[in-house]
Amino acid sequence: MAEKVELPEGVSEEEAKKFLKTLNTHPPIFAEVETGYNSLTRVHLLNYKNHKNLPAVQKFWREDEDQDWKPGKAITFQYESIDDIIEGLQAMQAYIEENP
Repeated sequence: MAEKVELPEGVSEEEAKKFLKTLNTHPPIFAEVETGYNSLTRVHLLNYKNHKNLPAVQKFWREDEDQDWKPGKAITFQYESIDDIIEGLQAMQAYIEENP
């Protein structure tokens, strides 16, 4: 059974549970690439509906620099496809370098 922890003064049990839940809702980000004015592309894991830790490439945007990033369209795929996607990107890179 989990050990009970004393909460800091002024923090309710409900607030603590809400905070702990948010710790598990932000999967890791592996790359962030600026892709234009107030837009970026992230390579990260995505939790969507009943699917956890989906590999994803996703566009994010914001209207002004002082705003938070808002999610845009995402491409998700199965973990088993990562090597094939990397191979395809490397082949595209080689083609572009040979055909400027």
